[in-house]
Amino acid sequence: DGQFAVCEAGALETEPKYDYVLATSVFHYFDLAYAQDVLDRMLKKAEKAVAVLDVPKLAMRDAAEALRRASLSQEEYEEKYRGLMHTYYDPAWFEDQGRSYGHRCRIFDTRVSTHPQTQFRFNAILSAA
Repeated sequence: DGQFAVCEAGALETEPKYDYVLATSVFHYFDLAYAQDVLDRMLKKAEKAVAVLDVPKLAMRDAAEALRRASLSQEEYEEKYRGLMHTYYDPAWFEDQGRSYGHRCRIFDTRVSTHPQTQFRFNAILSAA
């Protein structure tokens, strides 16, 4: 009974409004300027909360990159990840963004996946105060 839209994240319409807006496993493909635009749209669209899930932790970047590189040869790695550089986030970035909207932000580790990168990821829930 839900309504779902599939679109370029930066093209997300802010109307109509919904209680919850969710993004999962995509913010690492956004540069910071694009991420800020997308999060802005999500916050304007959501009446109650925004969830941004499976976000790479800035403090864990070296370990995450080392794990990705260790599973492939240099040639395989370059082929597989060409054009797919990841952006890593400090959880404080989400807290700051939420605060600018008067939202509180809850940060917690990703624990629902057995994917090896999960140990280097977090979730951010920004809710209206």
